[in-house]
Parts: sequence; structure tokens; C-alpha cells
Amino acid sequence: MSFEHRPSVDADDEAAQTAARALQAASRQIETLFEHCTSAWNAGDLPGFLQCYDTSARTSYLSGAQIVVGYEAIENLYATRLGARGPAAMGNLRMSLLRVALLGRDHAHAIGRFVLTREEALGGAEQGIFSVVLQQSSLGWRIVADHTSS
Repeated sequence: MSFEHRPSVDADDEAAQTAARALQAASRQIETLFEHCTSAWNAGDLPGFLQCYDTSARTSYLSGAQIVVGYEAIENLYATRLGARGPAAMGNLRMSLLRVALLGRDHAHAIGRFVLTREEALGGAEQGIFSVVLQQSSLGWRIVADHTSS
């Protein structure tokens, strides 16, 4: 009997490399989404900012003592917060992603920080952290659960 020696590909290494590539691609796409969110916010474009959220009735937003469920309710929350003060009340937003982790093929968890600067008369400055769950769809990554604290 003769055995042919072939270098073997370690399945664990290959799986790890595939997972690393998937995470890297998702992280870039999610970072692009957050850049879009930030740009829309800073342009005073609330509808553009809200495009970062999934339009599902199950999408959720938690902040302080508030729990808001459903895209329309989230949209109303932001509209109410900004009120008649208009786009100037949105101020200038900076967001930085600190960590992205895949939660399977079509879901991810992202953690980051935000800093919002605006005139005191328009609500003042805020800063805090956020944790979001995102889902990938035909539209790309979208936020399905948002927990923001300031």
C-alpha cells in the first residue's frame, strides 16, 4: 500500500478565515450605514436618518425609561422630540462604532458612542453609548433594536 501525502487544509482555520471575512464585510457595511445616519442627521434630514431603521412594527427603541416599539412609533418619537424647532434642533451628531459582532448570517450587534452638540436653547449637548441589533435585508443592514443611553 502506498499513501500519498497531501497538505491538509485545517477546517477550523478555513472556517475561522471565512468568519473573519464575513465579519469584516459586515462591519464595513454597518459603518457605512452609520455614516449615512450621521450625515442625514447633520443635514437636518430626519427621514434620511430614519432610513437606518427597519420599518417593521417590531423594531424597538429603548432610552432612559422609554420603550418604543414599531417604526411608526419611533418616527413619531423623533418628530415629537424635535417638535416645531426644525432641523436646527438636530444639532451635530458624531457616532463611533466600538465593536461589531455577527449574530448568525443576517444579524449583527454593534456597540458605540455618540456625541450630540447643539445650542442649549435647542436641547443642549448629549453624549452616551448605544447598543443596536441589525438585520440584513434586501435594503442592506437596518437597525431592528436600539438601546441608547445618555
